[in-house]
Amino acid sequence: MNDLTTPVGVPPVLLFSIGGDRVIARRRGSMACVSLDSFDATVLRSLSGCMTIEQHMRRLCETLNAQPTRVALAIDRLLQHGLVIPFLSNDVLPTVAPFNAAGTVAIVTSNRPKLLRRTLISLATHFADCGVRPRVIVIDGSQSQSASSVVASVQRSTGLSITYINYDNYLIIVNHLAALGVPTRTMRYGTDLGNIGCNRNVALLMSAGASLVMIDDDVICDLWISPQREDGMYIAGHADLRNMETFASRTAALDGLSRTSVGLLQSHGAVLGRSLDSLLRDLAPVSLEHACEHMLSAIERPRDFRVRMTFAGLAGDSAVHCGHSVLFATGRIRDELLTDDRVLATALGSREVRQIAPRVIVGHHAGCKSYCMGLDCAALLPPFFSYGRNSDGVFGSLLAFCDPGALTAHLPIGVIHDSTRTSHYLPAERLRYVRTTRLSEFIMSVVRATAIRVDLPLTIADRISILSESLREISKLPTDDFEELWADLALRMRSIELQVLDRAVTSKCPSKAWSSALSDYRAALCRSAEGGALFVPHEFADCGDSTEAFRAAQRTLGQFADFMAVWPDMWRLMVEHPPTRLAPS
Repeated sequence: MNDLTTPVGVPPVLLFSIGGDRVIARRRGSMACVSLDSFDATVLRSLSGCMTIEQHMRRLCETLNAQPTRVALAIDRLLQHGLVIPFLSNDVLPTVAPFNAAGTVAIVTSNRPKLLRRTLISLATHFADCGVRPRVIVIDGSQSQSASSVVASVQRSTGLSITYINYDNYLIIVNHLAALGVPTRTMRYGTDLGNIGCNRNVALLMSAGASLVMIDDDVICDLWISPQREDGMYIAGHADLRNMETFASRTAALDGLSRTSVGLLQSHGAVLGRSLDSLLRDLAPVSLEHACEHMLSAIERPRDFRVRMTFAGLAGDSAVHCGHSVLFATGRIRDELLTDDRVLATALGSREVRQIAPRVIVGHHAGCKSYCMGLDCAALLPPFFSYGRNSDGVFGSLLAFCDPGALTAHLPIGVIHDSTRTSHYLPAERLRYVRTTRLSEFIMSVVRATAIRVDLPLTIADRISILSESLREISKLPTDDFEELWADLALRMRSIELQVLDRAVTSKCPSKAWSSALSDYRAALCRSAEGGALFVPHEFADCGDSTEAFRAAQRTLGQFADFMAVWPDMWRLMVEHPPTRLAPS
């Protein structure tokens, strides 16, 4: 390495990551961290992409006007510390594992045949363009089996192979598991078709042991990417690294999208089920700039962590039911909301967005929106909550607790979410979230409280059992004690949220519009607390009597606890003894 023309005799090299004047790089599964002088740091920042040592040196000499010998010595130093590492082959990048062709695409639907038809046709067209033929399952939660004719029609016109789970096929699954010893009444509480959480649990059982992509029936598989798309991967912390724009109308949100020919299943499958170790190796360059302590710790033992949920971006309906929830946004979008009145006003009033990852983002955040999500069903997953709204939010919380090695990945591709909801929130919807406490929020608070007490290396099934016992104990409390626990958890949850908002305000100089929105939020919270609505389970507020409302909530918690207790056996039996017969679609 005395001059630019001397062959260096080494394969291409890869720069892993930098941060300030210190360098963190992975080598053979371990971490190296060294300090560099100013020249070496400048050299390091200039190294990018996948080039040979000679190509790196040529670029450095051209851009820094440096002497080749000095550049060579700097690179030698990086090599000695393991901060530049060889590829496994002479390819520019190692090949990312393809999507498992045996995977499943599941659509849960109920009484929306027109939307379902549109979704199925978009999937059939997309799969034909990509040359894939996945297993497609439609789970129909309607009593009228309204999806039956749609499924048959789409199969005839497109050739798409669809397994249709109507009530008859559902009973075949139930009877099959009952014959293997699963108590029927408990099993049916969490799977009886109709509630979206139950429908999703059937999808999990149907795909147990394989990969699953779950799509809502108002999603159109017309893929797009961010104009600011980047190569590589972000290791995320607690800030949302996705790009988000807000729009006043759905037409505006969908206009001018950058379409892509990248496959939906390929995008999910390239990350889903992968160990952090393999992703660090394959998805270079990797940025640790936003990584939290938890993720930095994960990188030290990356084989113990695996992506178990993947999410596509979306354009259209944000799938958020309360306008003021944008106050809890983090990352880039929060900076805009804090300082730009126009962006905030649009976000508070409209549910129309474009939200997408600029590159693959991997972290441990438990947030879950299931409009287009991939699930690694090779190992046991927890069930979805089977009552009320936000079953997917509960699922994300349960997964984070039950599988400490579970990671989430946001993908740099988006779908269209063209729901039947209006673009603008009604006045009552803008503060709906803070006016009441839902059963799903209570369960997530219980999960967080339980997590503090559990630190032993337990199996996923063991952790599901621990949560089941916690919920069962709560369901058996005297009603007065349960009411007190509910109030305590509700107040703690809202207090934490207000602390988060206060920290956001102190970190930036907020606009008058933001301060006004925050005041509205506080006022609505105070009114709800003073009037008592905050302390009554929202789903049972119509019982007329608060005591009966709490008793109904306890019965529901007890039923879900019993269902969680049998869920691991249901999962195992579906893997080991899948039903051999389902009625024709």
